[in-house]
Amino acid sequence: MKKYLKLALTVLAAVQILSLCAFSLEQAPVMDEITYSGKALCDYAAVPEKPMITGKYAYCINLDTGTVIYEKNSTDKAYPASTVKLLTALTAYENIPDLDAAVTVSQETVRNASGSNMSLKTGEILTARDLLYGVLVTGANDAASALAEYVSGSVSEFCTLMNQKAEQLGAENSNFENVTGFQSENTYSTARDMAIIARAVYYCDELFDMTNTARYTVEPTNMTNVKRTLLNRNTLISRVRSQSDFYKGAEGMSLGGTPEGGQCAVSSFTTGDNLTYLCVVLGSQETDEKNLACSDISEIFDFCKDNFSLQTVASSGDVVCEIKVTLASDTDHVTLFPAQDIKVLLPNQLEYEKDITVERRVYSESAKAPVYKGDEFGEIVVLYKSDVTVGRTKLISGTSVDRSNLLYFFSRVESFIFSTWFKVFLGAAAVLYVIYLALYFKFSKQNDSRRSGRRKL
Repeated sequence: MKKYLKLALTVLAAVQILSLCAFSLEQAPVMDEITYSGKALCDYAAVPEKPMITGKYAYCINLDTGTVIYEKNSTDKAYPASTVKLLTALTAYENIPDLDAAVTVSQETVRNASGSNMSLKTGEILTARDLLYGVLVTGANDAASALAEYVSGSVSEFCTLMNQKAEQLGAENSNFENVTGFQSENTYSTARDMAIIARAVYYCDELFDMTNTARYTVEPTNMTNVKRTLLNRNTLISRVRSQSDFYKGAEGMSLGGTPEGGQCAVSSFTTGDNLTYLCVVLGSQETDEKNLACSDISEIFDFCKDNFSLQTVASSGDVVCEIKVTLASDTDHVTLFPAQDIKVLLPNQLEYEKDITVERRVYSESAKAPVYKGDEFGEIVVLYKSDVTVGRTKLISGTSVDRSNLLYFFSRVESFIFSTWFKVFLGAAAVLYVIYLALYFKFSKQNDSRRSGRRKL
């Protein structure tokens, strides 16, 4: 009899343990991922006619918000000419720990030098810094090759690093088999990919400053007693080579052109209200009088400056809503706020009530205490024209809410009582009780029979 009772108690304990384990598990709320449209703002915004440019490919992005303002065939294959040197410089910079390191110019570099160059000599020793300025200020092809050989031993091996860097940045529709941008079927990119590469250069302060340097002096070397003065060939930022291309406010980065690929330009621009745009134009028409890629970029910058501004749609101090809080000791709700200000780049001329929709998306209309200040309970989404997401931020609690231990205890008890495991527990207990009664009556009957037999004797 003791054996059966022990077995019954063991089963009951196991059921209870499983019940408590199940009781402690809670499912976290799941939010559906909402993707951005990826359209350029000028394609759906209420703005004047978008820029008419000669370039076949273009891409302009606002760096403050990540908003794409303008695009034209931005993912189509194009030949980026000397703008390739932005990636050349970036790759070299990241693989040379000391920019004051001495670099010896090889015979191979000198033999293959053509186009824009620094007139480097075989055996000449310069610093990596001087060569980077040569690449980014004057677009020197010999300087680009010298850096490539210094880093990797050969241009082809260095191109492997360039392609790896491009892929790492997300420029996945590009390939580079030279460091200069010379026309080649296997050296190609897109306007969007070049913008991705240029953005990486923009956020590398030292390299970006090089692209924006009007004049740089290379001191005499072991092969020459004459100083070299490098003048920036980017006519968007320098009047030395062209007055007509100069654009006030433009900053860096690169120009280039080939007969097959047309004129190419990459530049950034900061407006008077401190908004920064990055623009790439590839495949513009080539003329003797003017670089039309520069003209295209200037037109796009004018369009950005005249038609868009940063507008605050929601502030972090704005009360968005309240949600119910259970198991709390001193309140029954918590107030939700935007995690940060939502500043959105929008057309200057828009009908706010008609064009802008601010949606609150709450994971659940209630929460269980404890709640901590800053806990996330949803998000605020800003829609332009009802379907284009232009901004978003988290919805967070503005205060903390303590849990009542007494209410928490009773809630656990209540949950356990109405749980499936409790029903299993009761069922198992009932079965074991029936077994116990059956065994009890069986053994009682046997004992009665024995006692009756002894009385007869």
